[in-house]
Amino acid sequence: MKYNFNLAFILILCCLQALSASPKTAKKLPNIVLVTMDTLRADHVGCYGYKEIKTPTLDALAGDGVLYQNAFAQVPLTWPSHTAIMTGTYPFHNGVQDFTGQPLAPSFRTLAQALGLHGYATGAVVSSFVLDRSWGLARGFQFYDDAFSASDFEHRDIALVERSAKQSVDHALGWLKKNPGSRPFFLWLHLYDPHSPYHPPEPYAAEYKSHPYDGEIAYADAQLGRLIAWLKTSQRYSSTLIVFVADHGESLGEHAENEHGFFLYTATTRVPLIVKLPGTDHKADRLQPAEETTAIAPTILQIAGIHDAIEKQFDSEPLPLSAAAPSDVPAYSETFYPFSSFGWSPLRSLVTSKYQYIDAPKPELYDLENDPSEQHNLAEQQAALRAEMQQSLKQRAARDSRSAKNVSAAPSLDAATIEKLRALGYVAYKSPVSAQALAAGLSDPKDKVWEFNSILEATDDFQAGHSQQGVELLQQVRAKDPQMYLIP
Repeated sequence: MKYNFNLAFILILCCLQALSASPKTAKKLPNIVLVTMDTLRADHVGCYGYKEIKTPTLDALAGDGVLYQNAFAQVPLTWPSHTAIMTGTYPFHNGVQDFTGQPLAPSFRTLAQALGLHGYATGAVVSSFVLDRSWGLARGFQFYDDAFSASDFEHRDIALVERSAKQSVDHALGWLKKNPGSRPFFLWLHLYDPHSPYHPPEPYAAEYKSHPYDGEIAYADAQLGRLIAWLKTSQRYSSTLIVFVADHGESLGEHAENEHGFFLYTATTRVPLIVKLPGTDHKADRLQPAEETTAIAPTILQIAGIHDAIEKQFDSEPLPLSAAAPSDVPAYSETFYPFSSFGWSPLRSLVTSKYQYIDAPKPELYDLENDPSEQHNLAEQQAALRAEMQQSLKQRAARDSRSAKNVSAAPSLDAATIEKLRALGYVAYKSPVSAQALAAGLSDPKDKVWEFNSILEATDDFQAGHSQQGVELLQQVRAKDPQMYLIP
């Protein structure tokens, strides 16, 4: 056989070039930590200017990363908001619009699925039944810790069963320490403590006696600090992408709403969002334009340098990572809670860093720079701006065929799950009003807030064994609104 020296020389040269190039061109995937803190409004965090709390962990993280001054949740409810975060899709696209509907349809992929296909070890620790695996968000996680102690259910009311931040961080650290290190990891840690009822442990209970909601936040911040400390001592902090965000805020009595989900004011939709990039050559920055939490999944993939088919479903572009690349797209939010639970009108909104427009039977427009607490409705005085934002909102929220097809494929919830939701404080009834009736003049939730609060208070009375008080409240609601279908 005649040996071809020219061909052999070329092959050897190509091999040498490939060997010398691989260490330079091979991209090391960053570790990724996504932390979602439940029910945390942005203006109750130190790095967002709040002086009545100590949040050193988040403040330090902001000092190492990019802080988004005006980030907005797409739904002020835990499960739908996390679905938007994990899929990068709007609620009217993925069909998860509140807690009375169906689990996430199989046709939607999650961030964990995309990262898992690209070599990541994927783990999640969630702290409330609201994010139980039955909803569909466990998809793509090789480890999904949503189990609670059986003794919790034996000795406490089911509505009070949750995992503390200490327990959840312990579980997260346990999983991280088992990761061999040969693969990059994606950890999602969900902390539930700021959600009502507000009962922070000591010493936070004493320190924040007059404002226990802040005590819960301070406690969760301290526990998160343990995770950050471990990343630093294990020499992983600088090379890890860390994203911190809240799923929604808390009204704390503003606009007569005690908690969240019923309205779309910024107390419940504006959330803290911080991105700490991998590497050591990044400067801290604060960005003012409005951003959406649906942009988190696209941002994580972009920073990791991963291209995946999931990108086809995304509804938002990645977050800008510096002031040199600002976004100028208003953020979308919605709540169907008033509709699906009570038969009143749903609400939709568009918000920029300056204005918020809320589409309701009685439209609302607020100048957030001069009226951050949204007390002065400018919808009549600034009709042109209202019409412009209303038209933009209609274009954003237009329903399309893909939504109906994807939602129809979703599995249904079992009766036990619905009962657990009721016990957790979510009314979770299904309105007999059809979706086609949305434009038929349903009641404005602003006009129904007394009835809403009374129904929730009556529910609490029944759970506490105060049946007579609950009955009397519901009788008052029925006298005011004889058509209220919830009350027999």
